[in-house]
Amino acid sequence: MKVLFLYLIHLLLSPLYFIALPQGLWLKKNALRMPEAAGPRKMSLGKKEGSRLNLLYLGESPAAGVGIQDINDAVSARVAHNLTEISQIDWQLLAQNGITVKELLIKLQNTKTHTPDISIITMGVNDCTNLTSCKEWQIHINGLINELKYRGSRHIFFTAVPPLQHFPLLPAPLNWLMGHRANILNTLLKKISHQHQIIFLPFSAQLTPDLIGIDGYHPNEKGAELWANSISRQIIPIIK
Repeated sequence: MKVLFLYLIHLLLSPLYFIALPQGLWLKKNALRMPEAAGPRKMSLGKKEGSRLNLLYLGESPAAGVGIQDINDAVSARVAHNLTEISQIDWQLLAQNGITVKELLIKLQNTKTHTPDISIITMGVNDCTNLTSCKEWQIHINGLINELKYRGSRHIFFTAVPPLQHFPLLPAPLNWLMGHRANILNTLLKKISHQHQIIFLPFSAQLTPDLIGIDGYHPNEKGAELWANSISRQIIPIIK
């Protein structure tokens, strides 16, 4: 029922696309482009003795650390460092700037990874801006889950699509529409997670301007730290 209600709202908002689409095209051409963070995509972290967990982190630009110099300061690696509180972590990152969920699934299917004990997926922003249909979103989210289960992942976590309406780069009404699309994708993501008995992690960090990089779009080091801490706090009690 909630998804249907969100569809109806989106239908009512659809005339705004006549304004928002030119805004999006202008930003695509003129927005500041920032590189992914430098550093390894595999690391062994924590004390050498004791338990060991394999963490596979998949995602788009925040996971890849776009706009951040060192990969250790990106959301994905910060989560891995936080998890060393409970175990040694063998961390592997599969992330790419600009990737959609369909492209991530193909990338995963064609990449050899370790056998993950824990999989964390941070996706959705590019699927919002690329206007991925709800049907396609659901198909490829299910595909990711099935592929990760096939690889032996015992814990699968999806982080929520961030609230795009608060991204400083996006002007109104583009930000309203992207925020609403993020809400729809999150509603579907929660439903799919429940069906597969995996965990959806709400976005609890506050997106204030001081947490966003100079491009107005990606989290800076401080924003990545707060987001990673939010993710870690939610998953540590589950994987202990």
